[in-house]
Amino acid sequence: MENARDAFASGMHLALLTGAGAAVLGAVAVAVLLRTAHRPADTHTDADLSTAGQR
Repeated sequence: MENARDAFASGMHLALLTGAGAAVLGAVAVAVLLRTAHRPADTHTDADLSTAGQR
């Protein structure tokens, strides 16, 4: 009975570590993808803003 309990505890420990590793890997992947995502360019420049009222 002791061997079964040790095997169960070892399996649960491995499952928890594997799940935590997958969660961390997923978080890193999302962070990298968000950082490299295409962002629309800012079409306003300082010159456009300073002359906007003069037109």
